[in-house]
Amino acid sequence: MKKGIIKKIIVGTLIAAMTIGVMGCGAKKENMGLSNIKSKKKIVVGLSPDFAPFEFKDKQGNIIGMDAEIIKAVAKDMGVEYEIKSMDFSGLLPALQAGKLDIVVSGMNPTPKREKNVLFSDGYYDSSSQLVVKKGEAGKYKSEKDVEGKTLAVQKASVQENQSKTLKPKELKSLGKVTDCVLTLQGGKVDAVLLDKPVAMLTVKANPNLELADVVMKDTSTKAFAVAMKKGETDLQSSINKTIAKLKSEGKLEQFFNDAVSQAE
Repeated sequence: MKKGIIKKIIVGTLIAAMTIGVMGCGAKKENMGLSNIKSKKKIVVGLSPDFAPFEFKDKQGNIIGMDAEIIKAVAKDMGVEYEIKSMDFSGLLPALQAGKLDIVVSGMNPTPKREKNVLFSDGYYDSSSQLVVKKGEAGKYKSEKDVEGKTLAVQKASVQENQSKTLKPKELKSLGKVTDCVLTLQGGKVDAVLLDKPVAMLTVKANPNLELADVVMKDTSTKAFAVAMKKGETDLQSSINKTIAKLKSEGKLEQFFNDAVSQAE
């Protein structure tokens, strides 16, 4: 009996040790993002470059904006090069989860739904949303109630797509790019477009046939723009948070935003 008990104890101990070992290996594998980036000496970043002043293209086709400057700073602090992959906003998180990207820096808010699937850095820009309409029609929209029963366009998978549900539009068009939303408004296919406030302001400046309405929305449950990465990548998160904290303390984030606004005008 004693031999049988001892044997069971030994076998149980070995199984427990193997289980802990496998769990440990899994944890290490899960948190290899930063070391992999440094090993390949490059960080691959996803964004949707139709979101001035955060990310957009200049006349030469170069991607510029506040987020582009943050990407440069993150890569510099890591001592690596960076590669930007452009895609529709709705495709960014799927690409991240599929391992095609290391991080996403694209004016993205950490919503509860997103936080279930990916990890976020500290926030770097807090925004609200504003309604854009055709020139001469702003007077029709004094409150959120005035949007009820109208047709509305938003960017697919954006915070505005979620906010728009409370406005009770007659029809909601979720489109891939901000530019698609603007063209749809100009073409008379929708009554209004809901955009991030800085994006809305620049859109109106660039399109004299459009104007801002007084409808401004702020979702208190939505956090500031942040960098997204795979779940479990806490070392990568810590590294990026240090860069963001440094940029904040040096006043660089405000400078990046103001410079980007000037470039976009």
